[in-house]
Amino acid sequence: MTPKLSGNQIRQTFIDFFVERGHTAVPSMSLVPGG
Repeated sequence: MTPKLSGNQIRQTFIDFFVERGHTAVPSMSLVPGG
């Protein structure tokens, strides 16, 4: 049986997959500019 993953675990697995293949992980940012 596959263990249940939280949203954060799925997100981190996705990011790790691409970082391992040479992509750069960037921090998330707001879509709405401040001010």
